[in-house]
Amino acid sequence: MATIRTVMSFRGTLVVIVLMVLSVLVLGAQFYPKQHYVPGAGSTPVVTTTAETSGNPVVGNETLALLKKNGMTFPSKGKSDTLESKQVHVAGKDFKIDYTLDEELTKYVNKLLGRYRPDYSAVVVIDNNTGNIITATGFQKDGNKIDPSLAFSSSHPSASLFKIITAAALLQEHQVNPEHTFAFRGKSTTLYNSQIRDPYSVAGKSQTLKKAFAVSNNVIFGKAALQYCSEKELDVMATKFGYNQDLMADIDLSKSHTEIANSKMEEQLDLASIASGFNTQVKISPVHAALLSSIIANDGVLIYPSIVEKVTDVRSGSEVWKRIPSEGRVVNNQVAGALKEMMSLTIKEGTARKSFRRLRPLLERELLIGGKSGSITGGEPYGKRNWFTMYAIPRDAGLGKGISISVMNVDIHHMPVKSAMVARNIVEYYFQNHLVHQLVTEHKPQQQQLRHRGKKSSS
Repeated sequence: MATIRTVMSFRGTLVVIVLMVLSVLVLGAQFYPKQHYVPGAGSTPVVTTTAETSGNPVVGNETLALLKKNGMTFPSKGKSDTLESKQVHVAGKDFKIDYTLDEELTKYVNKLLGRYRPDYSAVVVIDNNTGNIITATGFQKDGNKIDPSLAFSSSHPSASLFKIITAAALLQEHQVNPEHTFAFRGKSTTLYNSQIRDPYSVAGKSQTLKKAFAVSNNVIFGKAALQYCSEKELDVMATKFGYNQDLMADIDLSKSHTEIANSKMEEQLDLASIASGFNTQVKISPVHAALLSSIIANDGVLIYPSIVEKVTDVRSGSEVWKRIPSEGRVVNNQVAGALKEMMSLTIKEGTARKSFRRLRPLLERELLIGGKSGSITGGEPYGKRNWFTMYAIPRDAGLGKGISISVMNVDIHHMPVKSAMVARNIVEYYFQNHLVHQLVTEHKPQQQQLRHRGKKSSS
């Protein structure tokens, strides 16, 4: 009997060990989604995730799941297809997939990227009113290829875009306001232990939080996080903003991930580098980068993005799936308003001021514009990344909440154009040409007034 008990005890222990190992593997899959980017992959997405859906509660039906599994929901363009719809055959049936994409705008962006010719580039434009992705495209200089897959890959360091998350945590959780002043020493673009440990400024060297955000001061954001935030608070806020979530129900978009919860912050510099974006560990996709600005444009509400509008059975003509928008509160209105103020200063006095200095006067008067830049070397494909995420909202609330844009340029040797400049060109094209019918038909009296003001100011 004693022998039997020993054997049973050994088997029980073995079972427990096996279960523990399996648990570690499962948790690892949740925190480290599989992802990769293959340059020139072209018409099919090359990003996958093994984790279960979390965050976005919109779940497609069996037909959408089948199409998604076979990679058919991704907006590839065949001979008889357009960017706005395509027909596919699966399980003995023909389906028409209607996309949210705007073909005219996408053609313009592709032409723009072909003119500037960065080594790699990705552009995403989101309609803030609906969460619809109206442009998602990419460019590869080698061969002058249009490569949309780059826009959906999360193999890109977030860089200083993460300052949006840190600012939100400071504003909402610790009641720090944009006018709060912080002292710093050394260059604002570096981050050393000596800079974050020194509590005093030198020769009156200090900046407000909003100015530090606008000029992307790494030292101040690192010190502010050490003074007010914990690792957990940053991770929770990042998750609210869409990190570590499955953001799209209609295609496989790999998760943007922080790895904050799984990393050991052994030194103060580790937390400071995460908070300031001065690291290559925190990854994001261009789709998610545009979504960051869309959250601010929507007063702190995340509208989950989508690229598929509906799926129709060709034979019967009936809709088998239609997108139902889903949303969730990220930060309160007051914090969103403060972030708008800080992002607006980026355009007026910060890192994007030169790119937007010559924005068309009419648009400058009639749009609320804010953004955040970022720059770092690393990621896949490897190179120096130049980020810009922004929103552009009509001051006239009757014209809706406008659009949000992300531009990511990756260059190996030199940067032919700043991402902020590409974004400005898109804003001018979209609002001057693409929405002119709304300005004329829905607000004709106001449009006439705008024209009158424009003539008066130019005289």
